[in-house]
Formats: sequence, C-alpha cells, structure tokens
Amino acid sequence: MPILDFESSGFTPTFNCYKKDNKIIVGIEAPGISDIESDISYAGEYCIININGKKKKDKYFDDNLYNSRKFGDFAINIPLKEDEFNISNDEPKIESRNGILTLEFQLVKKFKEVALEEEI
Repeated sequence: MPILDFESSGFTPTFNCYKKDNKIIVGIEAPGISDIESDISYAGEYCIININGKKKKDKYFDDNLYNSRKFGDFAINIPLKEDEFNISNDEPKIESRNGILTLEFQLVKKFKEVALEEEI
C-alpha cells in the first residue's frame, strides 16, 4: 500500500503514515494542535485519508522578538491504493503522547463482485 503523495494548505505539520497488521497509522507532530478531524473519501481506485486541524498562536506570540514557529489551519490528504482492503469509515482511535498525535484507522476487507452464471 504505497503512499503516493499528499496535499496541504497553509501550515503543514510533519507526519508519517504506515500499515501495521490491519491498521493504517498516521503519526503527526502535534504540539499545540487542536480541533483535529478526519474522514475517508474515495476517488477512483484510491482511498484518501483526510485530516484537518488547527494550531493556534500561543498567548505570548505578539511579545516574541523572533519566531520561527508556524500556526494556522492545516489539511493533510493521503491517497492510498489497496486492492483487497478499504479503510473503515468508523472513527479512528486517537492517542497523543510526547507531542505526537497518532490516528489508527481500521482496515476492512473489500467485498468482491462475483458474476453469477445464468442457468439455461
């Protein structure tokens, strides 16, 4: 299941995405990120994980002499191609530890269409 590309808008936190057992796991460097949402969409043969969130400015932002931190809304879209599995539309398991936000998406087996032979 290769990760082909991702698109983003505005601020983009660093992240990784991998398959383990029957799960797709996305880890996002997330200190200060709030209001995170995710959904699954489909485009042709691709299943797309869409993650949206926001990193707000801290209360001392205007007092900074120098700032290299980034803030704002972000969107990460990860298209995945898988022949036998789809990602479940159930809410992912979300965990935050040591500044990393982890989203675990369950994989579900695709139903294959079977052509029935017509009896004569």
